Amino acid sequence: MEKTLIYQLVGKYLNNEATMEEVERLNEWYRTAHKDQVEWPASFPGEEQVIRDRMWQRMQEQIAAASSQRTPPLAVAGSRQTSPSPERARSGKVISRPHLWAAACVLLLICIGAFFGLRHLHRRGEEWITVHSPTGRIVKFSLPDSSEVWLNAGSELRYRQNFGSNREIRLVGAAFFNVRPMQGKPFQVHSNGLVTRVLGTSFAVTAYAHSHEMRVAVQSGKVSVSSEQDKKELGILLPEQELLYNKSSSTAHTRRTPAGELSWTKGQLVFDAERLEEIADRLENWYGVSIAFANPALKTCQYTASFDGSTRLDNLLELLCEINNIRFSIDPTGRKVTLSGNGCN
Repeated sequence: MEKTLIYQLVGKYLNNEATMEEVERLNEWYRTAHKDQVEWPASFPGEEQVIRDRMWQRMQEQIAAASSQRTPPLAVAGSRQTSPSPERARSGKVISRPHLWAAACVLLLICIGAFFGLRHLHRRGEEWITVHSPTGRIVKFSLPDSSEVWLNAGSELRYRQNFGSNREIRLVGAAFFNVRPMQGKPFQVHSNGLVTRVLGTSFAVTAYAHSHEMRVAVQSGKVSVSSEQDKKELGILLPEQELLYNKSSSTAHTRRTPAGELSWTKGQLVFDAERLEEIADRLENWYGVSIAFANPALKTCQYTASFDGSTRLDNLLELLCEINNIRFSIDPTGRKVTLSGNGCN
């Protein structure tokens, strides 16, 4: 069954407009779906189970919500189920418990696909469309004005449904934009307190929620960067220029864009004389982990290196740590990394 038809049927189900035949089609689709059709994007131990636990919780919430909207309530396992009245049975609005489970599972599987790639929300009455990128993956897509976006791992981008009349983006994370010129319609990116405005250019914005430093790098054209709070202009950037903004001190400075700054758009991790603290931030976002320093002095170690984005985290850390006699450990969940040692050689 095509995804478009699935979305339509689920939408009708949520609005209590689905016929028994349509609910049975959803049920049949779920019975023939296979879990191995889902790609698990990252490669740390236990991630698949963590995600499945989240999905199970989501399913339970869907079933509980659906059950509370119907009278009499549908029975859960081990309870007594009340029979529907003849009037409700003839209306075609009564949905049996197996059908409810199937529809909830359909919704859940749709959420799975959204978690691992591009997600467009087109529900009735919603004003924003949201796009997510999973850990270890880059999502490339086109906006309604034909501008192209490369969304880096662990990032989220939102834009209005009427994007053509107001080209406004809200970004958490990192993205590269190739903006289509449109006279009189600036392209604006709001990202963690910064506003980047252009008419037509290609540039990258890095502004993860947990980071105190944001970056805007221009590849072609010209962009203006300002503070969202006080509207103060922080800089005008030309090709191969980058603006770094420290949110804690509210200071900004411009520099030449480092060679590896946009390497992630090609699925690479390139470090050009970067401090280990900066590298740790990039690894956290790419692999979906947290990295702690047992010895703060390790943060200043500098590296120039290049890796393919598909490199396993433990292999990458092994190579980096060997250079400066640093040790690393990964906890059993695969979510937390600790770096220790005496310092840089």
